[in-house]
Amino acid sequence: VIQEEKSEVSSHEKVLQEQEPVLFSREDMFQEQDTELSSSHEEVEQKQDTELSSYEIVEQEKEPVLSSHEEGLQE
Repeated sequence: VIQEEKSEVSSHEKVLQEQEPVLFSREDMFQEQDTELSSSHEEVEQKQDTELSSYEIVEQEKEPVLSSHEEGLQE
């Protein structure tokens, strides 16, 4: 009886092993989606960064006006 149970267990393990490749392929799909998401999202982030930096330049151009205005207040 014990031997029969063992053979059942081994056949069950085989089924598990057969299912594993499916899991692996699913992980591959996830990784592919990840790279697509991260690359396109990062590109968008970088575009926003350049927009932000150009905005910062505009801010810096405004700053001298502010500082001279502050000097006027101090006088």
